[in-house]
Amino acid sequence: MFRVEMVEKLYSIHLALNMLYFKSMRISLVKINDLEILRSFAEHTFRVAFEADNDPVRFEAYCSKAFSADQFRLELEHPVSRFWFGWEGAALAAYLKLNFDQHPL
Repeated sequence: MFRVEMVEKLYSIHLALNMLYFKSMRISLVKINDLEILRSFAEHTFRVAFEADNDPVRFEAYCSKAFSADQFRLELEHPVSRFWFGWEGAALAAYLKLNFDQHPL
């Protein structure tokens, strides 16, 4: 079961690791008003990684659904999902999504 306390603890651990290992990277929780930044960054990184190895028609069909604003709004507003940005100075360098609804046995 999802608990806010768990997210807060993970975020605190993440910030501590950030300070120890990634001295120049700043981590921030993604908010709903960051939707377009997240959506466009996720689509860009996906395209860079996978576009050349896929059929163009099928790839575009997938991207139009997977990276739509509606899809990202659903994911951002999902009660057991959280996204974080990783910033190098003023440049967005990474994002992370964690789902808290499934636990290993």
